[in-house]
Amino acid sequence: MNRAHLDTPIGPPNPRRTVRMLNDEEWIRIRCRESLREAERQRMARRMRTGRWWRRLSQYAARRAERAERH
Repeated sequence: MNRAHLDTPIGPPNPRRTVRMLNDEEWIRIRCRESLREAERQRMARRMRTGRWWRRLSQYAARRAERAERH
């Protein structure tokens, strides 16, 4: 395999795909948006976990109340 073989493109260039350098401010904005999205995902997970916990607690309280009424 020679060097010319390595430099030849495999297929035609894609005109819709461009490579663009990002400056520091753009990287900071991207990281900030990613951090905000991750924080929102974690917030939603905590809400769901808390909801399940309260549901289990209320079911437990209902079972205790039923047992107390029977005795």
